Amino acid sequence: MTNRLIHLVVAPDERQRLQMVETLAVRNGFALTRSDARKIIRVSLDEQVLSEDPWFVMAATVHPRVSSRVYTHLFRIALSGRFVLLGTSRVPRDMDFMFDIITPADI
Repeated sequence: MTNRLIHLVVAPDERQRLQMVETLAVRNGFALTRSDARKIIRVSLDEQVLSEDPWFVMAATVHPRVSSRVYTHLFRIALSGRFVLLGTSRVPRDMDFMFDIITPADI
């Protein structure tokens, strides 16, 4: 993975995206098995995650065009040294430079 702060898993299929997020959670030491990782991965970002000060953020499905306030908060979390891993179906072209993009071919 590169030095970019937010890791973005990109796959059109939701099941494949969840499997990729689980695999990366295991590789980065957040879980021992993929079934353990499934317990700590959120299906989507919600206000509760963003209102708290989490140790890590992992979500399998994030809409590509969430508000700039959400991205600002996620980057602030990542800048403080915490792990941010999001899954999405596609990346908007004007935002691809901001993320470490991970595709199925990379895993």
